[in-house]
Amino acid sequence: MLGVLRLPDGGEVPLDGDVLVGRRPSSQAAPGAAPRLVTVEGQGGVSARHLEFVLDGWTVGVRDLGSTNGTVITRPFEPAQRLTAFELVAIEPGTRVTLAGEATVVFEADQA
Repeated sequence: MLGVLRLPDGGEVPLDGDVLVGRRPSSQAAPGAAPRLVTVEGQGGVSARHLEFVLDGWTVGVRDLGSTNGTVITRPFEPAQRLTAFELVAIEPGTRVTLAGEATVVFEADQA
């Protein structure tokens, strides 16, 4: 496990595979290859399939899936950056990922 995703409601999701986040996430991936589906509530701006966290070896990336209201990441000690749709961007622990300006997910390192 590379870490956890801290959700807006205080819940945690282990980052041990790809994660699809949105208002009503769904996946057509084959069983065994399907990402973990995580529902995030917002004020109506979060897309049904908003973004995904992708693991590639020891690297964690995030990709906006063409959401209507966009995604902004804020890495530690760096200015906020709006993601380009479908572009995979590497992130590090402490990165805040804000969906549609409404809901923030934080990538935290594994404390084990």
